[in-house]
Amino acid sequence: MKKVIITLLMAFICQNILAKEVVLQYTHKVGTQDMVLNTGIYTNAAGVAYKITRADFYMSLMKLIHDGEQATQLSNYVLVKGGQTTFPLGNYEVNNLEGFQFSLGVDPEANHSDPSSYPADHPLANQNPDMNWGWSSGYRFIALEGVAADANGNFTVPFEIHVLFDENLMRVFVPTAGSTNGDVLNINITIDYAEMLKNINLSNTIINHGNGAALDQMLVNIAHNPIFTATVATNVIENTLKGSVTFANPSTQNSIVTYQFTNLQQLNAVLCDVQGKIIAQYKQLPTNGTITLPDNLVAGMYLLNFTNEKQQATSNHKIQVIQ
Repeated sequence: MKKVIITLLMAFICQNILAKEVVLQYTHKVGTQDMVLNTGIYTNAAGVAYKITRADFYMSLMKLIHDGEQATQLSNYVLVKGGQTTFPLGNYEVNNLEGFQFSLGVDPEANHSDPSSYPADHPLANQNPDMNWGWSSGYRFIALEGVAADANGNFTVPFEIHVLFDENLMRVFVPTAGSTNGDVLNINITIDYAEMLKNINLSNTIINHGNGAALDQMLVNIAHNPIFTATVATNVIENTLKGSVTFANPSTQNSIVTYQFTNLQQLNAVLCDVQGKIIAQYKQLPTNGTITLPDNLVAGMYLLNFTNEKQQATSNHKIQVIQ
């Protein structure tokens, strides 16, 4: 009997440390509509109708954040072309996924490599249409193209926005628990191109390759708008304090957290890093209002904790800060 118990225990332990196959799944949207290249017609806030004819972007420096803020670095490069949805990332020992981090573009070490030096099926190899601007200059991190309608409703006004250069490599963090099916862990992410094009005037021809006002606005949008979101998020760890807390995630320095709680005599909040070090304290807060994050935060994960007067109820929230 003892041998049987030991055998079963060892089998249980081995089962728990088996790696999962991690698969990235993209859903491409323009607002609430599915993104369909060439034929889908969308309308921005200014009432301008447009089509998207190219939507390609690179992902590098990917990390799985899991099992108590552990970070597993992935060596993959992913090129998302024209609404592709499924990207196997490999096998990794992950029990509880907490987030997925990546850089939008190609890391500096690889950015200036020669595309012809890679196997034909490698994401950094030569592509059609081309994703390299000349190997010494680097890759196109994002190539978003389309055509907008003119005053007569004819689709004659082109836009081309190509993000390039090392300094425009942008970090993205998506809080997510993923979804597990057997030994497959799916990371389900939605990308919203309407948010990527927000506040960009499509009424006039745009050709921004490496610089330009439209490209600059796109970078602002990526930094601050909910362009990449997960179907299963883990912003809230535990919430016994009834109310609402909203904020951009990932956040940047000086980001605003909006909160609202009811039936409280006193409300306090504390911001800590992942090691438990107190970064900021907010005492005797009104029951609804805003908190501004400190302006000296380094990139990383933080925990914002609201408590009532006797600290008997809490509302805890993970905030990923990027720079």
